[in-house]
Amino acid sequence: MKFKNWHLGAIIGAIYAAIFIPLITSVMSSGVELETGLYLLLPGLLGLLLGLFVYQTTTRERSVPYLIIALAFGTTSGVFSVIDGMKLIPGAHAFLLSFSLNCSGLASFTNK
Repeated sequence: MKFKNWHLGAIIGAIYAAIFIPLITSVMSSGVELETGLYLLLPGLLGLLLGLFVYQTTTRERSVPYLIIALAFGTTSGVFSVIDGMKLIPGAHAFLLSFSLNCSGLASFTNK
């Protein structure tokens, strides 16, 4: 691993920590359940992986479309799980749950 790539990875990790640690701390201090706070980690981690893979495929000019699509579906699934867990849209639990599960299924099927 080159120093340049290691340095970039450290910067991306610091940005991730700077965004999601205060976000989870503020959500937990506002009285939201621990489960919902942990839901925030799923789209965050998958979004971070998606960004890293898109960056690597564009700089190295390699093609991994199925992995990128799977990560995009996983991130979308996590976002809808967060919306459902925080009850941001009242009365839409069934829709959000089914959409999240559909995206999770598509993420697992695109890897094969």
